[in-house]
Amino acid sequence: MADDYNEERNEEKIEDIQDGAGGEKDFSFLREKIKEKPFNIKKALQRVYFTIFLAVLFGVVAGYVFVVVVPYIQNKVNPEEPTQVVIDQDDETQAETEETEEEEPDQVIIQEKVSFELEDYEALFNKLSVLAVECSRGLVTVTCATSETDWFNNLMENQRHGTGAIVADNGLEILVLTERKILEDADRISVTFTDGTVADAEMKSYDGNTGLAVLSIDKSTLSEETTNSLKIVTLGNSNLVTKGAPIIAAGSPLEYADAAVFGNITSQSNYTRTSDANYKVLTTDILGSANGTGVLLNMKGEVIGIISQDIAEEDTSSTVMAYAISDIKGIIEKLSNGEEIAYMGIRGMDVTKEISDAAGMPEGVYVEVEMDSPAMYAGIQSGDVITAINNEPVTNMKAIQNIMLEYEPEQALNVQLMRLGKDEYVEMKYVVTLGRL
Repeated sequence: MADDYNEERNEEKIEDIQDGAGGEKDFSFLREKIKEKPFNIKKALQRVYFTIFLAVLFGVVAGYVFVVVVPYIQNKVNPEEPTQVVIDQDDETQAETEETEEEEPDQVIIQEKVSFELEDYEALFNKLSVLAVECSRGLVTVTCATSETDWFNNLMENQRHGTGAIVADNGLEILVLTERKILEDADRISVTFTDGTVADAEMKSYDGNTGLAVLSIDKSTLSEETTNSLKIVTLGNSNLVTKGAPIIAAGSPLEYADAAVFGNITSQSNYTRTSDANYKVLTTDILGSANGTGVLLNMKGEVIGIISQDIAEEDTSSTVMAYAISDIKGIIEKLSNGEEIAYMGIRGMDVTKEISDAAGMPEGVYVEVEMDSPAMYAGIQSGDVITAINNEPVTNMKAIQNIMLEYEPEQALNVQLMRLGKDEYVEMKYVVTLGRL
């Protein structure tokens, strides 16, 4: 029975299939139609804006890298070097030559009396004032701050002020010449330019012999307006200065800043004897302070002297005195380039031909040797007469000064000298290893 039932069901299925194939019965199927998605303007604009934002962001980042990061890396890998400062030296005989070659002035016969009115006097000083103001653009006020604590542990700040002269611009730094005594024990050094701008400074190098120092100010910290307003002072030729010449003491000769005092040169033939050098001193009739600083200017606005009251004697400390600029140009050049000043430790007097003939001494430089100096440790003694250094003849102290400027501390000099023996002078040679003050 079960087999008959299954057979009957199979026959019915076959018939149904055949009917479908014949098209006698209808069947329906699920049909799909793909329709395009409608365009969304809002989302499209968002994508455009986002793309523009990414482009701008990329441009900003690329610009920052190009302007800031790349130069920084280049400066680290290949740092920019400052240009070497070179200061023209003055010939000591130039003054004598110009004086001998100067023609006799034509005689002038005054046929009418010329009166000098108060207005003329005022006009003259107005011109001097204008010159002083123009030259002051090359001067700065140096301020040194020192921090201390009182008995109650309160912090106090003391300040010292002085004048500095802008002597060079090496491309990266503004270089200012001043006195080192102002900078002693300073926790912070700053300079104030004539436009009122205050900038931090640091000591680049100093000379323990003259007491001069050079400060450096990073040019990148100064605005373009300040850089354009400052002026590098013109160093004149102090060998041409004559007694009675009119001058201006500018800076702080009376210890307060931004001053200008008019006067005259009273002497240009005095010298101060220091270690390894004799420097010409310009004396004036200008009243000054014992702590005064600044410069002496001629009527062309050129610096002919650097004021330093440390070189004054007790009885002349109330008048302004200055190092003659021609004698210290070599020092200024070395300090501006960050080089150290070598020290041998002798004080000398010239033995000229006249002195040699009269005293029976060899020509050269008669020396006094400083205690605990490189010269003393090398074997040089007071009373010796130096006649040559490194096979270069030495006839005066100026020659020794010029030779010393060519050397650095720790370098050696071959010194040839004459020493008085029992009956005569005997030649001796020593090797001096230079030190530093």
